[in-house]
Amino acid sequence: MQTHNHTVIEKNITITSLDKIKSKEYLNHYMCSVKEKMNFLNIL
Repeated sequence: MQTHNHTVIEKNITITSLDKIKSKEYLNHYMCSVKEKMNFLNIL
């Protein structure tokens, strides 16, 4: 059972790191669009 638990924990860790990467990409994208909006406002 212990080895099984270990595998589950590893899977969870992989899933969380994937989520972190996704959210990081999302955050970068969001920041980019915010910067673009700010530039647009500056032009106006």
